[in-house]
Amino acid sequence: MVTDYIAYESMVAARETAKWTFWIMWATWFAGAATFSAVVVSLWLARRGEKIDIKCTVGERDLIIKNVVGSQVKKGIAIEIINRTRFAITISNVGWDCGKGVYFTQMFGDKESDTLPKKIDYGERCFLWIDLNEADNWYYQISKKLLSNGNEKRIKGMKLLVSTTTTKPFLFKPEKNLLSNLSQAIEKNRTES
Repeated sequence: MVTDYIAYESMVAARETAKWTFWIMWATWFAGAATFSAVVVSLWLARRGEKIDIKCTVGERDLIIKNVVGSQVKKGIAIEIINRTRFAITISNVGWDCGKGVYFTQMFGDKESDTLPKKIDYGERCFLWIDLNEADNWYYQISKKLLSNGNEKRIKGMKLLVSTTTTKPFLFKPEKNLLSNLSQAIEKNRTES
């Protein structure tokens, strides 16, 4: 009889062990799923946080310069790039993308313009200026180059190309008056040729 009681208690202990093992198995699966979810969410947040967000405007502006002699108004193309990312970025290059492999790199030499490369922190801006007061101005040079390559019809899709040191370039559409003035310069150059 004692052996029957020992066998019975062994059977009850085995049943309890099996029940606890079953619940431990489910807890292990739940912990594994929670760990996997935490890793996926942390990777998603890390990738999302690296995205650069910049705002850019490009168009014709009048720049009023005040000095000891008096005031002077300069007509030109203003490019303003604002960093809306929570970390600093570096603007390395600015140019024009006319589509289908036609690119122009823009150089800035005016004293009102920032120099590139330019590091801008969160909320800061990079101001670039192309002076139009010269007789041989930007419109004339770009229209002449587009006509010489046979790409004068590409100006409707022309975009400003802003390159940073860490990501692929960003494209921004210029204001309509800039594109229409460029079209007029192309027509003027075509009739002169």
